[in-house]
Amino acid sequence: MEAITSVVDWAKQRERRLEEEARLDAEIKIQRMRAKAHAKELKTNLTAFMKKLEANQNYIEEQLKDREQARKGSLEMIKEFLQLAHKCIDQLKSKDSTGIPSTQKDAAINAIVMAIGAATRAIDKFPSGPLATLD
Repeated sequence: MEAITSVVDWAKQRERRLEEEARLDAEIKIQRMRAKAHAKELKTNLTAFMKKLEANQNYIEEQLKDREQARKGSLEMIKEFLQLAHKCIDQLKSKDSTGIPSTQKDAAINAIVMAIGAATRAIDKFPSGPLATLD
């Protein structure tokens, strides 16, 4: 009788272990499915993020190119203006301009000097830093 009782107990314990193993196997399968779903979601989000990051990088590069072109154009226009201003001053100071009253010459020279000062201040206002591309 004791032998039968111990076999029955052993069978019950084995059945409980098998049930526990089956439950654990089912739990592991559920966790694997969840992990796969999370991995797929993360991959999708990462892919979308990388596309946005690439688009932002392209946009920044385009903005930097546009800014550089605008800066070069502005500097070239200021340079041309300064050259023209100096020519005007030289002409006003030359002997050929004797027919112009000195007060008008002085006023014109003062206006040109003020314009040169304004151009100089405009050059000083060009931005600097990581997004600026100054020579």
